[in-house]
Amino acid sequence: ISPDGMFVLIEGRDSVQLFTNNGVFIKQLSRDGSEIEYHAEYSPTGKYSSISGMDDAWPSMLDSKTLVPLIKLQNAKDENIYVETEIKDVTFSPDEKTFAGAGTSGKMYVWDTKTGRLLHILEGRKLCHGKGVQRVIQIL
Repeated sequence: ISPDGMFVLIEGRDSVQLFTNNGVFIKQLSRDGSEIEYHAEYSPTGKYSSISGMDDAWPSMLDSKTLVPLIKLQNAKDENIYVETEIKDVTFSPDEKTFAGAGTSGKMYVWDTKTGRLLHILEGRKLCHGKGVQRVIQIL
């Protein structure tokens, strides 16, 4: 549910659907073939939405009311950094300046929300028998 209570994102195994709070269907985004299930997240003000498991397993930064892509998040591959991961979970910082995604490889990626520039790649331990980081709780 969006922070203003006006929209609902429903995560499914094959798609993510956007509805108004009174049940009017707005849009559906289908899977890209990734094995990772979608995780949808609203930013604190509801300006942005992000959905993991899209665009070659990298999260997408979307307009919350239309699910139209706003910016392309810089992929670590763009900087010739070897990445063997899919992003399983996403979250925003409380001030919406940064955005983080947890990878199946045990790495966490932090982006600038306005530019999509990759700011940090944080190394972590693999958890749960090689499944990597399972959930990003909060970033400051």
